[in-house]
Amino acid sequence: MRRALLGSLLIAIAALIGFGVFWFFVRGRHGNEDAAGTLARLSKQGAALTYYARYEGAGKSDPTETVFLTVYNKPGVGFRFELAAPLDPEDDAKQRDDVLKSGDIFIVNLPLTGGFISCRTVRQSCRTADGLEVLVILSFSTLFRYDSPFFEQPHTVTRGDDILAAGETASCFVVTQRTGTKNEQATAESSGFVPGAGLPKTLCYASDGVPVGGLLSDTPPNTDWIKAVEIKRGVDNAVFEPPFPIVPSVYDSTPTAEPSAPQTPP
Repeated sequence: MRRALLGSLLIAIAALIGFGVFWFFVRGRHGNEDAAGTLARLSKQGAALTYYARYEGAGKSDPTETVFLTVYNKPGVGFRFELAAPLDPEDDAKQRDDVLKSGDIFIVNLPLTGGFISCRTVRQSCRTADGLEVLVILSFSTLFRYDSPFFEQPHTVTRGDDILAAGETASCFVVTQRTGTKNEQATAESSGFVPGAGLPKTLCYASDGVPVGGLLSDTPPNTDWIKAVEIKRGVDNAVFEPPFPIVPSVYDSTPTAEPSAPQTPP
């Protein structure tokens, strides 16, 4: 189940990347404007906040199996996203060419070479991200953002049930497909876009905009949730520094330097 949940996350990220090329779609305005307006406001507030959040993912088919994700956000300094616990060394060796793996750490920090790095916890090395990994990192950074290309497709926003997680009461919003106008449909068809792909989605925010969780899966019955299990509104700048030496390739099994001391949460 842990890998199934991780797979759901990666599918969601892949959808975000795919939607990046369709950012020119006109956002639907026929839904609940109050809900859409509140969602947009909380999304923008969250992007401007400094916070650390550790999320737990669980599927209803087996709620005892979990996967963890961690986000550090500090506007003007950096963004860091950590995937679930690393694969064991044998699995890692068998999947040397994968761009996304369990245990990966992605960091956006402008002083870094290229502004992005991708780190592998099993190999204890980091590298300047390649083009596809840059898209992955940018997609991670907008995972909880409503004002992102993913939602630039015909849709409706409604209020969902509030949730309680990590000591926070969060407001939830459900984004569902709606029938687009003729122009929207024509644009979608000419671009090879599948309207409704990746929907419905649920996004939940604390009152100040910190993302508390939401639905991860984009495939019915859409029951794979991630919810925050720990939230802090403070982040040390050190977490945006490379946690391991930067080597020629993230898949290099023999890093050229000893790894630095492990970073600890703020």
